[in-house]
Amino acid sequence: MELRKSSLKYPADKSGGPDGLVYEHVKYCNDLMIEHITFLFNLIIKYEYIPKSWKVGIIVTLYKGDKKPKDDPNSYRGITLIPVFFKIFETLLSTRLNPILESHTFPNRQQSAYRKKLCSLCTSFNLQESINYNLENGSEVLVAFLDSNKAFDSVWQEGLFYKLYNMGIKGKIWLIMKQMYSCFTSNVVFNGFKSESVIMKRGILQGGSLSAKMYLVFINDLLNEVESSGKGAVVHSSRVNIPTQADDICVITNNVESLQHLLSMCDNYSRKWRFTFSASKSKIVVFTYKKKPSTCRNVSFYEKNLPIVDSINHVGVLLNNRNNNVERTERACSKLKCGVMSLIRSGAHQCALNPLTIAKIIKCKVYPSALYGCELWQLKKNEMYMLEKAQNFIVKSIQGFNVRTRTDMCTSLIGWFSIEVYISVKKLLFLGRICSMDV
Repeated sequence: MELRKSSLKYPADKSGGPDGLVYEHVKYCNDLMIEHITFLFNLIIKYEYIPKSWKVGIIVTLYKGDKKPKDDPNSYRGITLIPVFFKIFETLLSTRLNPILESHTFPNRQQSAYRKKLCSLCTSFNLQESINYNLENGSEVLVAFLDSNKAFDSVWQEGLFYKLYNMGIKGKIWLIMKQMYSCFTSNVVFNGFKSESVIMKRGILQGGSLSAKMYLVFINDLLNEVESSGKGAVVHSSRVNIPTQADDICVITNNVESLQHLLSMCDNYSRKWRFTFSASKSKIVVFTYKKKPSTCRNVSFYEKNLPIVDSINHVGVLLNNRNNNVERTERACSKLKCGVMSLIRSGAHQCALNPLTIAKIIKCKVYPSALYGCELWQLKKNEMYMLEKAQNFIVKSIQGFNVRTRTDMCTSLIGWFSIEVYISVKKLLFLGRICSMDV
């Protein structure tokens, strides 16, 4: 049975919804229960009606971090916990949408989010390679980094279903999807307090299995319009003017006029489809080898001039307009040391745990966070020395050795290689991922 096969893939230890049920209740139930659930799902499809008890969600807030003010509601991301049967039904519905959605034209090839074999690093890789190619050919590169205001929460539902209909999703499946969002109510839970129920008239459910695909549908036409505009950067004969990771959009051009034209297209599209970009959080970076870069002080977006900055954090990777990445390396060293010292203070030291165990925890928890994006780093000798020095400090700290102890002895005792080897392995794995992509 389809439901039984699908249930074997359900993740464990996930939060339940308002009904108090979790995936495990369905995953480990007997065949008779599966038959009843299947019968219920078939009735829903037959009558195109979603039970009211399913259309109730609990919104929990997750702090975004990055030293954002904790008293600002914009510093939190809302995740909707929905009934488990709703999620399972969504998953089964998603499998029927895949043949329609996964075509050669959708999503746009510059969109990397929620796609097989692609990740946020692929977006950063596309951006950096586009910048480097144009710089090597003597062109300046102007990149506008656009910030969407609560992208998933501000989706215009009527507009979304209009787009789905035009993509060929019609009939029962379209009516069922529309019914899923009709009169959906949610409560916000924060610090033990629960708000009154509110009908969700905008946005898509962050936490639903269909949400990601639905957002890609909503934003896809913007990418198509910008790509077919004939403006913006190219690599050889390919237009690479809007590399995107879900709602993280970059606009790449070689001159101010093209940048203004593409930004106006983004402005018009957002007004037409009733969502907004944040002009105050959007920024421009001018990548150049020239001593005096071209001025672009008058580039406007939402009737405001966008600020020009020297560096920016894009999908977790720090980029600098002159490829001076010492600040990025210093941050990585600081994260390595702070992460390890935090573990030691919490009790993960040589008096309580075997150093080999501590070393494994560090490699699993601290290194991926501190060295995120190292696959794309072009490290200079002084930067590599800074990272090796940070690792030497870690190796000696977790084993309780004096700082003057020989480093090669300390690393050999826990089976570690140099940090250069760690980064090289990451780069090779990323290269393997790129080589295995569909052309």
